[in-house]
Amino acid sequence: MKNFLLLLLLSLNMNVFAQNQGLEKQVSKLFLEQKSKSFSDIDAQFFSPELNSIFKAVKEKVQHSADSIAKSDSQTDKPNIIEGNIFSNIYEGASSYKITKIKKQSTSLYHVLLDMYVSEIPKSSADDKVIWIFKNVDGKWKLDDISYGSNLTKDSKPKPLNLKETLNTFLRE
Repeated sequence: MKNFLLLLLLSLNMNVFAQNQGLEKQVSKLFLEQKSKSFSDIDAQFFSPELNSIFKAVKEKVQHSADSIAKSDSQTDKPNIIEGNIFSNIYEGASSYKITKIKKQSTSLYHVLLDMYVSEIPKSSADDKVIWIFKNVDGKWKLDDISYGSNLTKDSKPKPLNLKETLNTFLRE
């Protein structure tokens, strides 16, 4: 009986370890993608169906705005765009990150707490703290939302507290 319980406990711990390893790999891949590309150019495989749907609507709005300006008499106007990096509160985007905690919310939802840094070499204090929320979709980890550590932008204007809210606010404007 003791051996059975020990094997069961070991099996559960290995499953948690495997889940965390999968999440860490997905975070690493996505972080590298977002460093070198606009969110609209990142492969849809990284995102949940709901987030992909919102991204698609945002891309369509940006394209429509650019097309309208190109056809107008005021071609120097600025089209509706999302400015800055959407993966953190750091406008230019983070150069490095450190996973500080992986927290299971349910069997299909995990929170990955990240410290974000402007420099390539993490320093003693983070420049930003965010939570990347991953959902298990058909056995694969997909980014479903991001909770931002602060709701103030550099100019002290209130900012939505998560990615979906940020994008939906942009779509309503």
